[in-house]
Amino acid sequence: MSTSSVVEAIASRTNVRRRPDESYIDYFERLDETHGVDESDRERLESLAEKELFAPEPTLSDAEKREIIEICNRTLGPEAAESGENQRMHISAKDSATASSGTGQRDPFEYVQIEDSTPSTPRTERLRQSSRSWTQTTERDSQFLRSAFTSSDVAYLLPLVACGVFVFFYGLGDFSLSTWDEGFYANLARHMVQNGYWIVPHMYYTIGFQPSDFEPWLRLPPLGLWLQAIAMLVFGVNEFAARFPSAAASVLTVAIVYFIGRSIESRRAGFVAGLVYLTTPHVYAGFNAGRDGALDSLLVFFGSVFVYTTWLAASRGNRRWLFPMGLFAGLAVLTKGFGAGVFLIVVLPLAFFAQRVFISKEMGLAVGLTGLLTLPWPLYIYSRFGDVFVQEFFVRYVFDRAAGGAFGTNTNTLFSFMEYPYVTELLFSPDLLHPWTFILLVGIPVYAYQRIITEKSDSKLEAGFLIWWTVATLGLFAFIGNKVWYILPMYVPAAVLVGGIVDDAISGRRPEALVAALGAGLLLIVSPAYSLTPTSGELTVPGVVFTAGVIIVVWATPIRERLDGWIPTVAFSALSKVVPLLVAMILVGSFVGVPPTSADPAQQSLAEELNRQSPQPELVFIESEMDRPFHTFSFYAQRPLESGPVSELQSSGARYAILTEESLSETDTATRVIMNSTIGDNQRVSLVEVER
Repeated sequence: MSTSSVVEAIASRTNVRRRPDESYIDYFERLDETHGVDESDRERLESLAEKELFAPEPTLSDAEKREIIEICNRTLGPEAAESGENQRMHISAKDSATASSGTGQRDPFEYVQIEDSTPSTPRTERLRQSSRSWTQTTERDSQFLRSAFTSSDVAYLLPLVACGVFVFFYGLGDFSLSTWDEGFYANLARHMVQNGYWIVPHMYYTIGFQPSDFEPWLRLPPLGLWLQAIAMLVFGVNEFAARFPSAAASVLTVAIVYFIGRSIESRRAGFVAGLVYLTTPHVYAGFNAGRDGALDSLLVFFGSVFVYTTWLAASRGNRRWLFPMGLFAGLAVLTKGFGAGVFLIVVLPLAFFAQRVFISKEMGLAVGLTGLLTLPWPLYIYSRFGDVFVQEFFVRYVFDRAAGGAFGTNTNTLFSFMEYPYVTELLFSPDLLHPWTFILLVGIPVYAYQRIITEKSDSKLEAGFLIWWTVATLGLFAFIGNKVWYILPMYVPAAVLVGGIVDDAISGRRPEALVAALGAGLLLIVSPAYSLTPTSGELTVPGVVFTAGVIIVVWATPIRERLDGWIPTVAFSALSKVVPLLVAMILVGSFVGVPPTSADPAQQSLAEELNRQSPQPELVFIESEMDRPFHTFSFYAQRPLESGPVSELQSSGARYAILTEESLSETDTATRVIMNSTIGDNQRVSLVEVER
């Protein structure tokens, strides 16, 4: 069993020894039970021990050593700490003799190496180094896996998962599919289940928008569609099944956000980060997000795990994390193709700072695994469709969108080269990142100053990477993005940043974080999106809760110091396990409430009325001059469709048709109106029966 010098120093002062079969996390929990260590101090000790175990250069600075002594002094008092100064673990005979003679004193932060009496030769030295390297790597892996999930994590993670299940699954199948991407992908998955198009997806993917036939769709790899189709096999062809993969991925992303925050900051920071992600409006209510049947939430989950495992490989100097890195890289690419490229840009600095990790045989195997997952489908499709696949997969879906050719340029952009006003909407729209935008605006400069400029530790790399992850995602799509959901991957590191800032404020270790919290509260009060005194004159619940939370954060440290002497240690520890659940329920209930819905009931109503009129799968003609495509109608009607100008209605042979009111009044074809409805931008349409 390798021994961390942090644990050795603590044991020398507290006389609490680490057991041979005990993980470091369990050891610190036992230390808390016996001596009542403050939670923030305990998490700091854990982070320092993990640094020694997993960092490429596990060396504690003098400031970190003094910090450990100060924590021991706060826990036991200077006298008790002084009395335990000479009670040390694993002192060799030579050290004992030196200490007893008074001629020297061993550094409590120094590892003690047992000397090997075996004669040293080049071969034996290589064997020793190989054995030592293998033992250290195995011990690090074992300790990380044993500390990956402990009883302390349960108190934080379970409330997040429970609230995530509520937010993303409550009433998930109670509203109709939306018109665009959700209805689009649901139809592709439906045809996989009902018609067997598992390898080459098929659908009427421009129906109602322009003349269309039932044809292959080659613009994205099929993993996300396969997951939707599998859900339909389990739950039936319905809205819940279409949205199930996205909702499940969003709940898992909440857990990943917690573990990222826990690894880089602390458990409390991870918990706050998970709450921030859960209560980000775009995540729980936005287009193509957690309650939508699109593929972007799957991409965010796979991509975030890819970045996290890459971070673990680089920061811990452990190549064994490269295999899961390659696995999730492949899953991300197989979900959204080139859309996964943003995550590759995010991890590029890690490859620079940890070149020895990534220039290795294990990295080659990881790249091979990614290729094994991602290459078979496009190679097969190219063998069947040739240049048509190249045009669809590369030109139309990637280059046209990047150049702004697929969609028109939006207005209100910060600069003329931007295709979408991401910065403007992040600042002023309540539908994206509010109210957490305000903490980021004030907190990131403070966070960067504290962690990167003033501190002399590994937190420089951690803080810099989090900021890079956030800024790189937004910066890339500021140049080439043209849809608001493209920045969904940014909310993961943004949530971890907010979690770290709030945790700093709560702990009181960094006074500047209190200034950030106060500044965020002031910005909130004057914000037109989340004002305490909006034009209606009524107080907004999220505004009140958020501002109250800022006040609690500012005063958390003095309040805790006052309560520390009044509440018994056992009761205080039990209370700390319940508080996360209460905080999660209050925050999610205040911000999210009943999860919102976005649907297109008009097309669903038209399809249901058609099914009542004609239960047989007869052909339906849809005029191609509609404001939007009829993907939702196609999902519910589940019958052959044909789209074209109204002049082709008679020759189509269709018995039923959907026409605009203008075309209906002008056509010479005899029809009987079954139902009128309004779709898109107030476009009036009619479901008619064609008289033949």
